[in-house]
Amino acid sequence: MSVEKEILDLIVEERNYQKSKVIDDKSMDEFDMENTQADWIAYINRYACGVHPKLEWSKDDRTFEEAMVKVAALAVAAIENHRKGYC
Repeated sequence: MSVEKEILDLIVEERNYQKSKVIDDKSMDEFDMENTQADWIAYINRYACGVHPKLEWSKDDRTFEEAMVKVAALAVAAIENHRKGYC
């Protein structure tokens, strides 16, 4: 399996995890419908820039990769919701 395919599989896995969550008794789809474009940017920015106490990781630290997978999955969610006309 190529590295790209492995990464894309991780993104799909993360997106499926995100979809399985429940927030305030709402399914993730119901919750996502309420997000604005600015909300999506804020979520992505949080994981890209500030979710972890440091902004630089060693090459062996998986935290960077994990954060980037979350960013990519959030970007997919934002695009999905934009195409559905929610934001």
